[in-house]
Amino acid sequence: MLTSKDLMIGDYCKYTKGNYTDIRQIQLLDIEMYCEGIIFLEPIPLTAEILEKNGWKKDTGGEEVWGNSKCWFTPHEYGKRDTIKSWEVEICGKPNSFDGVIKYTYQLQHALRLCGIKHEIKL
Repeated sequence: MLTSKDLMIGDYCKYTKGNYTDIRQIQLLDIEMYCEGIIFLEPIPLTAEILEKNGWKKDTGGEEVWGNSKCWFTPHEYGKRDTIKSWEVEICGKPNSFDGVIKYTYQLQHALRLCGIKHEIKL
């Protein structure tokens, strides 16, 4: 479950208020309304399509690896019950690097920021 502690301003989430649903970047007011139960926020799963839209291409050598010169993504399987694909991620940035497992676009946004890489995610 997504909590307000998981989010940063600018993260992309599925936003629902009443019958209205949209994909949008989170603002401070959204986090406050989420905490009060006025709106609902859901994380957006990271997919191969999102990786490719953002310039991380699949390796042509036949392996399940997407990447570029600074970031690499490999599908990671936790178990058959896990319905959302996880990705092992390696990011080489300055001043920090990141090596871990993520599932959602907001987690990728956080890892890129941590590594000092400015990249506006395209959905």
